Amino acid sequence: MLMVLSQPAVRVLAVTCVKGNTRDVQQGCRNALRVLQVAGRMDIPVYVGASLQLMGHDVFDHTYWNGVDGLGDVPDVNPPDYSLINQTEHAVLTLIRMSKAYPNQITLIALGPLTNLALARRMDPDISSRFKEIVIMGGNVRGVGNMDVAAEFNFWMDPEAAQVVLREYKCPMKVVPWEVCQEQGLEWGFITSWLTADTPKARFIRDITHNLTQQQQQDGALTYTPSDTLATAVAMDNALAQTASNVYATVETKGVAVTSCGKRGYVLKREPSDNSPLLDLLHHPYQICICRPDLQTTETVDQLRQTVGFEVCLQLFQCVAL
Repeated sequence: MLMVLSQPAVRVLAVTCVKGNTRDVQQGCRNALRVLQVAGRMDIPVYVGASLQLMGHDVFDHTYWNGVDGLGDVPDVNPPDYSLINQTEHAVLTLIRMSKAYPNQITLIALGPLTNLALARRMDPDISSRFKEIVIMGGNVRGVGNMDVAAEFNFWMDPEAAQVVLREYKCPMKVVPWEVCQEQGLEWGFITSWLTADTPKARFIRDITHNLTQQQQQDGALTYTPSDTLATAVAMDNALAQTASNVYATVETKGVAVTSCGKRGYVLKREPSDNSPLLDLLHHPYQICICRPDLQTTETVDQLRQTVGFEVCLQLFQCVAL
């Protein structure tokens, strides 16, 4: 969110929250307000969204990668006014209302489970064609997971919602999957120098990511994985994606599409073909953004620095800490 707010040419209309990496959606809303306060943008409204998955499966990641509160469990010595959280209009209704007020003008950046979007489609089917574009951080394309062997967190949290969005939304969509985020890791040296800036934003990011980055380095990670930030950067500058493949896709929910796998939340993709039996189930192609997947993780940072796209990503990172 700080990346978007650092770009003067981008107008942020609202923040809509969903149950994701916090135990309840209200905590996610409080976190959003904390970020907005650091950015000096308390004028942007925050809306409460879905508090449970589409099918009612109350799953949750108890590893607490980002702390129990979702922001590294860092005490807030200057908390924002949490009464500013909009409790009168549900986030799903906000999406419907704003898509009507700004038809084909809104780029929606989806960085959590897709429950709100799926519910919006059920309440107003026409919303699927009213966004200019939807950029999604989630899913995977080669069966590499971060929740289990084959599922990425956002799609694992609510695979049925992800299935509704990929099958039924008709507006242009870009998906930045987990494997791509892994391949575009940022060197720890860059992260350290980036966060040493003596600014409120840099101090805030340094504090809330301290435990996460320490754990990743202890686990032997060669680079920092900027999942949400990479998807946000793609939304703001399409040139960042060196390669984008148009494919038809679905999400595994019952062990039907991938009978040998059966893992919930696994993304199945197929190139458009008259011989594909999946075409009877799928209705709309989306783009999978790939930044030079042929490179190994240890080579990616140095080689991609020579491309325009990756320099744009680094510049956007640096803007956040200003």
